[in-house]
Amino acid sequence: MNPETTQLIKERFAELPQDVKNAILAVDLHPRLVKIAQNNHLHIDQAGTLETETMLVMLGLEKADDFTDNIRRELSISPDAAKKITAEANQDIFLPIRDSLKQVLAEEEEREEKSASPVEIENVEPIKKETLLKEIETLSTPQEPYIKKPLPQAPANLPVGNIAEAKLNDLFKMPREEKSLNPIEKVDPYREPTN
Repeated sequence: MNPETTQLIKERFAELPQDVKNAILAVDLHPRLVKIAQNNHLHIDQAGTLETETMLVMLGLEKADDFTDNIRRELSISPDAAKKITAEANQDIFLPIRDSLKQVLAEEEEREEKSASPVEIENVEPIKKETLLKEIETLSTPQEPYIKKPLPQAPANLPVGNIAEAKLNDLFKMPREEKSLNPIEKVDPYREPTN
């Protein structure tokens, strides 16, 4: 197993809830994987790869549906051998972990049910409708009356009336530029002097 995969598995295992960790640890994984490897005549390196693929599926880093294809590809074995290994892994590893997880979760639910007892409320007066409405009304009406502030006065030098009409009615003259249309005055930078 390469160091990156090992680190990834450690990090993911650390992120798991304690119940799931306990369920995975309750199943003695290594001897079961050795048994599967021996039953299917796998080499040591193939057994290590099978362990890695199994851990990746258990931790949710790879889909369980892809397990057969992954071990066929990674172990370089036939599809029939991959199906046989998958069936053994399901029977010997995944199902016991699932059963262990169910048992742990059932025990936790029982503890929660026992610890969660209904809380009795004593000496609480019922809220009357009239008092509740009065409280809402006093909160929604302002305590101090709203005082209207006078608007600031406009400066005296502003034009009075519609500004757009005043601008449209005034004459507007644009200054003229006198241009000469004499082509001789144009200077051609590429032309040689004729002197």
